[in-house]
Amino acid sequence: MEVGGRILRRGRNIRNQVVFVTTGIPPFSIGGAEIQAQLQAKYLRKMGVEVTILARLPKGVSYRAARQSSDANVVFFKTSNIRIVSSLTFATKLFVWLVGNRRKVGLVHVHLANLAADVTSLFGKIFSKPVYIKIASGGTTGEIRRFKNIAKLSRYFGLRYADRIQAISPEIFEEILSIGISSDRIVSIPNGVEEPERIENLAGSGIDLRDSLDVDKNCFVFLYLGRKAGYKGIATLIDAWLMSGLSNDQAILLIVGPQAVDSPIQVNSDPIRGIYSLDATSTPEVYLEGADVFVLPSFAEGMSNSLLEAISFELPCIASKVGANSELLLNGQGGDLFEAGNIPELSHLLRTAYENSGDLKAKAKVANKNLSRYKIETVVARILHEYREIGYK
Repeated sequence: MEVGGRILRRGRNIRNQVVFVTTGIPPFSIGGAEIQAQLQAKYLRKMGVEVTILARLPKGVSYRAARQSSDANVVFFKTSNIRIVSSLTFATKLFVWLVGNRRKVGLVHVHLANLAADVTSLFGKIFSKPVYIKIASGGTTGEIRRFKNIAKLSRYFGLRYADRIQAISPEIFEEILSIGISSDRIVSIPNGVEEPERIENLAGSGIDLRDSLDVDKNCFVFLYLGRKAGYKGIATLIDAWLMSGLSNDQAILLIVGPQAVDSPIQVNSDPIRGIYSLDATSTPEVYLEGADVFVLPSFAEGMSNSLLEAISFELPCIASKVGANSELLLNGQGGDLFEAGNIPELSHLLRTAYENSGDLKAKAKVANKNLSRYKIETVVARILHEYREIGYK
């Protein structure tokens, strides 16, 4: 690892590295793009590809703590606490690092198409290095719409000059086309998921979800697992839950995840109404294996890691019709779908799932059988193929 220009771990001097650019890495940042970056780096290394990750130094975290908590070959850039200044600082330091290490860079893979994508494509154009950019989210909070104002100046420079752009959902593919990118430079590759880690194989073996929550062992558990952000539709989920009329001795709504940095929403536990709110977890398997139904009520998504993981655990799923949710749930054959923000529709699905869980369990089996194309080994092999197609050797 390198911090502040100092080499902290081995691997930095290897030539022809794939350089990942991301806003952060776990355990400090647990957004979908960051989780996928770490996961893909892990499997690329298994394939013999050297990967260096460039990321912001997390706010309030010392270099020493970052070094001790992260994997090898990570470069942290210290930035400002002011968001727009932080973006500019990161982009500047990123460009300087890429130029200074250009002889070792074989390809740059940007995991979030923000300002970093623009400076990376500029670097690639100047020094003839292949650039691969992934669009991590679609819809109203996706990169293309979110950075529309900046694009009035940048003209989507990063995307227009990238050698390959990865769309993880049909929605994102269409959004990329809408800004004038030709289809031959876009590749449809989904996010990947590892084989599920069962509770008995974890250090936390023996954890019982219902015991830990002090609820009846037969209590039906609806689970949301992800960031607590407004655009994730948590307020819709809570309203739908209350409308369903399910009592806390019948079922509970369990919301697990960290407070989002962008559009945060405060969620408090209310056991009397059957609502339980927990912070971020390092063992999501405990919740995925212990819950009865997974619910994803987002207003915008790319391809949800949590939904992929829920499907891998064969957990029955209810999700809004955004991003890749419909694709993952096979347009309703692999799970129940509803229009984002439709509280009565979601409430009806929650009640139906409780009263007749058999139908949703059958759909969960169908979704799980369709998961082979989303295995992380398959996804990374396809990404590596695209690297080679655009000049990585």
